Amino acid sequence: FQDFLLNWTSNETIALVSRPSGTAEGFYFTYDTRAGLLKKKLGDILGLEVKAAPDTRSFLYSAYDTGIRAPRLYWVSDTGTTQNLEVRTMASRCVFSSIDRAVVYCALDANPPKGLYPDEWLQGVIELKELIWKINVKTGEKTLLPLGRFFDIEQLEISKDDRFLYFTEKENNSLWSYKLGD
Repeated sequence: FQDFLLNWTSNETIALVSRPSGTAEGFYFTYDTRAGLLKKKLGDILGLEVKAAPDTRSFLYSAYDTGIRAPRLYWVSDTGTTQNLEVRTMASRCVFSSIDRAVVYCALDANPPKGLYPDEWLQGVIELKELIWKINVKTGEKTLLPLGRFFDIEQLEISKDDRFLYFTEKENNSLWSYKLGD
């Protein structure tokens, strides 16, 4: 293994994801530290990015679609069923709710520029005009959050009590927060 991104998804599990590129097939493995088992979850996917749920049983992944020259987002349930969420964004632009296993928040550009994802976005060639959407991965229901302006969002995170979203604006690295609910 070379050049894999590591993430401790639980006390016993390490996620290994190859660095994403729209020109290279990516892989996603999990390693069970107790049992010493390496398990391939996904492979041979262009532009692969993965975001594991807090319970580590389900996850989001994005893949570069060469036909539309944009990423597509998928959810894999704890039973292994894959669902196309019908949005064009990268998994790294999403965060799972800390409380509701069926909810993710994702930064979405309604009309993302065509390009090589995630490469050209990471290089700054592509800029996105995003808003944050709440997505129920089980029903497909999408709700726009009223941010009041567009952002090119990086590092989207959520508070442990699901009261706040935090992110940085890619253009100037400014830190933002958004209060969820009432």
